[in-house]
Amino acid sequence: VVRSSLDAALIPVRAYLPRTALTNELLPICVFFHGGGWVYGGGGSHDHIGRYFASRGIVTVMVDYRLSPEHKYPVPMIDCLDAIKWASKSADELGCDPHRLIVAGDSAGASLALGACLKARDTRYEGFVDGTGG
Repeated sequence: VVRSSLDAALIPVRAYLPRTALTNELLPICVFFHGGGWVYGGGGSHDHIGRYFASRGIVTVMVDYRLSPEHKYPVPMIDCLDAIKWASKSADELGCDPHRLIVAGDSAGASLALGACLKARDTRYEGFVDGTGG
């Protein structure tokens, strides 16, 4: 669960962990935002994508960002940015390398992924683990 910086709401996340032998190698981590036109869907609606990435050795975090019409922009965008920051800060705990952070999504989730990445860049990665993003 990620806490929103906007209003302290709890944002559910679902982590998919690869079934790999224990090694000292830190894995990449993907934060994925589901599609659904900003009004439906959730982390579970794209379970197959989380499982696919995990089967390829990528820890995948599916974010259940808040949906419209109950939560208007910028709430979903802030939820997504908070989830990316959480993943960056929690990378060690998840056995991941914060320098190998992937942000992805499909459809509406892809637009949120892009918007969150641009916001992170424009704010000089404030709130991320030291050394990530530049």
